[in-house]
Amino acid sequence: MNNGTCVEYGWAKMSVPDPKYDWFRQVALLTGIPMVLMLGPVCGYLIGHYADIFFKTDPWLMVFFSIMGGIAGVREMIRLIGRANKNG
Repeated sequence: MNNGTCVEYGWAKMSVPDPKYDWFRQVALLTGIPMVLMLGPVCGYLIGHYADIFFKTDPWLMVFFSIMGGIAGVREMIRLIGRANKNG
């Protein structure tokens, strides 16, 4: 339990996080990595598939958006790892 100390960040007062729960925050951040890596290409595939149907450009937009989703997933994974290293 927190000892009730507060820190002001600009206009908001926030309580200082309890350091004994830092491992839990790190686990929560790092378990999101597989989901991020999976959902990027899947969302890209779905967007590209329906764009291909709409524009009648059969595999090209699906491939393009799948690759872009994979790149976005890797970028987000790197950001999450950096955040976990900064916190822990």
